[in-house]
Amino acid sequence: MAVEQKNGTEGTHLATAQMRSLPISTKHSIEISRHLRFKSSTAAKTFLEKVITLSEPVPFKRFVRDIGHKKGMASGRFPVKAAKSFLALVKSAEKNAEDIGLDPSSLKIVHLLANKASIPMTGGRTKGATKRTHLEIKVAELAKKEKGKTKKSAPAKAKPAEKPVKKVEKVEEKSVEKVEEKPVEVEKTEPAKPVTEQKTENPTQKTTPNQDTTKGEAQ
Repeated sequence: MAVEQKNGTEGTHLATAQMRSLPISTKHSIEISRHLRFKSSTAAKTFLEKVITLSEPVPFKRFVRDIGHKKGMASGRFPVKAAKSFLALVKSAEKNAEDIGLDPSSLKIVHLLANKASIPMTGGRTKGATKRTHLEIKVAELAKKEKGKTKKSAPAKAKPAEKPVKKVEKVEEKSVEKVEEKPVEVEKTEPAKPVTEQKTENPTQKTTPNQDTTKGEAQ
């Protein structure tokens, strides 16, 4: 087993660590790396410690064949040997971050990869473990300025601009209603004229028959 630690240059916000030819299962390492990727380093350490003490299993999503279900999840296992190697890897990455000047309490796992290594020749007297895995991790510090910008970027005063627009619309509706009421009064006065004309015509019709009757009596 060979362990390599790499530090970034001063002023960078990234630290890396590598472990080569570890005698652990590559399948278990892939499942652990998938679960810990894009999490904080403190959360990763607490999870790995729970796996070592058999208090919380690792959920398996890819290599699920002949794996039983665990309480609260589907298929899962307790890869203790692989979890110990990952715990040492995360701690070495935190130490490398401290050497650069980063805050170990605000680190995030940006890159976590597990690859299959070359298997040594075995058989006879040289019989040994046939599982070899390479691990690689990259840890970055969370920018504090971004947190402050997200809080101030929310627009607060947007509703007051809409209120005066609504008031203007109401005033226009009222003015239109008043204009429509005026021609209604004019229409009521017009039908009164033909009623007076009919009254004038009726007395003329009554006088004509009276004149005819007087003439007939004289004759």
